[in-house]
Amino acid sequence: MVYVVAELSVRPGTEAEFEAVAAELMQEVRAREPEVQLYQFTKIRGRDGVYRVIERYASEAALEKHMAEPHLRAAMEKMGPLLAARPQLEKCDPVGVA
Repeated sequence: MVYVVAELSVRPGTEAEFEAVAAELMQEVRAREPEVQLYQFTKIRGRDGVYRVIERYASEAALEKHMAEPHLRAAMEKMGPLLAARPQLEKCDPVGVA
């Protein structure tokens, strides 16, 4: 099992467009990628324009497959101009899981 936490900062005034692309991407991932166990965009309270994506994959291979999916690439192309900075990604390992 692999977790990824991504932080994305968007340009002021682009939040609604970003959230629409994020919602579409979440639907695509949930419909097409059964080994993605959790894929949720969240908006950080008190930090305008800052989002986190919380992701959980069944395996490293599932993460690699996700990163190559056409729907992810298409969404990233749409999101690119909306971002204020490069996304920050952190891979995490679960603790206390047998």
